Amino acid sequence: MIRRVRVKNFGCLKDVDVELGPLTLLLGPNASGKSTFIRAVQAVSKLLRSALRGEHGEFRLERATLDELAGDNQQPILFSVWLNEDTNPTYSLQIQKVAGLWTVTREALNFEGFAFDSSTGPFEFRTQRRGVIRLGTGNEDLRHASIPYLVYPYREDGVACPSIRPFLDFAASFGLAYRYRVNPSDLVTPTLPPWIRRDEPYTDQSGNGFVATLQSWFQRVDGRRTFDDVVLPELHTLFPHIRGIGFKRGVGGGIALEYETDRKREAVPAELESDGVNMGLFLLCIPYLLANVPADSVCLGLEEPEAGTHPFLQEQRLHYLRHFAGRTIGGRRYQIIATTHSVELVRWVRQEEFLDIARFVEHLGPEEGTKIHRLLDQKDVDRVYEAYERNPGIAWYSGLFGGVPARPVSMI
Repeated sequence: MIRRVRVKNFGCLKDVDVELGPLTLLLGPNASGKSTFIRAVQAVSKLLRSALRGEHGEFRLERATLDELAGDNQQPILFSVWLNEDTNPTYSLQIQKVAGLWTVTREALNFEGFAFDSSTGPFEFRTQRRGVIRLGTGNEDLRHASIPYLVYPYREDGVACPSIRPFLDFAASFGLAYRYRVNPSDLVTPTLPPWIRRDEPYTDQSGNGFVATLQSWFQRVDGRRTFDDVVLPELHTLFPHIRGIGFKRGVGGGIALEYETDRKREAVPAELESDGVNMGLFLLCIPYLLANVPADSVCLGLEEPEAGTHPFLQEQRLHYLRHFAGRTIGGRRYQIIATTHSVELVRWVRQEEFLDIARFVEHLGPEEGTKIHRLLDQKDVDRVYEAYERNPGIAWYSGLFGGVPARPVSMI
């Protein structure tokens, strides 16, 4: 699990240092940098598994290029991550533009007794067929990718494997990071966009592909059993009229989702159901749909998981986030970073967990960028709960912690 992340010069994140737990809530106004932080974690995950540049073109995260994500600053971008409580980061990666190309300019790993820092010399390892491979970051050795990515092709090489194993093990331990900002119409559309293959369904950040992926999982014996025994009862708790789901041929040969309900004899197309029902189904299913990805852990970035849900049901929505955070499903451990604006969701954060999961995000201007902070002392938390009648949502809304927008003049 990721314990801590430091990011410098990535978009509005000039220098942020954030401790993470199994569940972390990022609380802040629009355009404060919450999504950018999730993208930064996602960027590290992808940089461990793909090149900054190459024959297939510019590095992309979702459908944005690194130039678009980095903004107009010309400073080196630094990612540092901790998987443990050590003072020094487990892994650091610095990239910057060199002769107009994004380039790795420094990399360091301190993992399970193995230590490497490219500033002190190159990483060298011997292979069975290609002899010695040398990976440096000096002027003569500018690299287009991280070492975990560059050594991956040699994972089956018996000569190379002992030397490169720490980089491979670290990449697996860091895991894969996903960001979801679901659009209700994309979530249930039967028509797949061109970037999603019918024979390899997956769900993109907007929800495209969810129905096809869900059907594929639903058709497996273990998937159907998990849905019937775990997912459907939880969905029914939130929305008692839902009795089951089904699939049929949709527009253009796609797969359409429908619900069995106690309100109509015939099935109800998903696009005619509440956005809250569809969003609830997505949140309950997505950890299981990712259970076979090639990593030891999965970090889920969920933006506004409260969307479409009545305030009375936000306690249950937060319960689901807690339920999946820190759990192991299909051999993968799940970590959740969620962004929210919902006072009603925040009000159900328990006193004993507030210090660990709440992070306040605010943008201080173009020079200082985004700040992400937490309360430092449990005594502060206790005073807040006492002063605000055990409702931390109202305390946050008051502006006590920062991370709330200024009211427009017309509202004052």
